[in-house]
Amino acid sequence: MALDLAQCYQVRPGRASLSNGKGGKKKASNSLGAMASLGEKAKMIQRIKKMKTKLASMKEEKRADAESLKAMEKSVDEIGEEFARLKTENELAKITYLPVVFLGGNI
Repeated sequence: MALDLAQCYQVRPGRASLSNGKGGKKKASNSLGAMASLGEKAKMIQRIKKMKTKLASMKEEKRADAESLKAMEKSVDEIGEEFARLKTENELAKITYLPVVFLGGNI
C-alpha cells in the first residue's frame, strides 16, 4: 500500500505534482507546496505504518484468543468425558449395591 501511495506523489524540485490516478495532475505553484506535500506524504506513511503495526497486534491477539478457546474446548471435553465416566461408575455402583441390599434384607 505504501508503494501505491508513493507512486501517486511525484515530487520535483520547485514544484509538487500530485497524480490523481487517472492521468490528470494538480500542480503546486512553488517549492513550499512541494515541502507541504512531502510532509503530508511522510505523515501518511507514518499512519500506514501505525495501522500495519496495530493490525499485526490485533491478528496476534486473535490468534492467542483462538488458542485459548481451543484449550477451553479441550478442557470442556475432558470434563464431559470425566462426567460420563463418573455417571457410568455411579450407575454400576447402584446396580451392584441393590442386590446386596436385597440379599441383606432377605436374610
